[in-house]
Amino acid sequence: VHKPTGEVSRSDLAVAKEVLRRKTLIGLLDDKEISLRRFKKYFGWTKMHPQQPNRDAMECETKLLEYGWINNNRHPYVEEDSETYALL
Repeated sequence: VHKPTGEVSRSDLAVAKEVLRRKTLIGLLDDKEISLRRFKKYFGWTKMHPQQPNRDAMECETKLLEYGWINNNRHPYVEEDSETYALL
């Protein structure tokens, strides 16, 4: 939309949502198993031999799902009754 300043219109919001829909894939740490399933489907990740699952791939997947992931990104808390929350 190339609007570095000024008000954001509903049309701008629609464009931003469409860009996110087309260009992002989001996984949630709270739902790692579902997120990993979504990534597999999106990227076409499959095991080499369905009758003989690759042990390394299975071990890697298990580690990813069981690892105690911590979100290291610090984000400010947004109060529910704030203007920022309303914009989100």
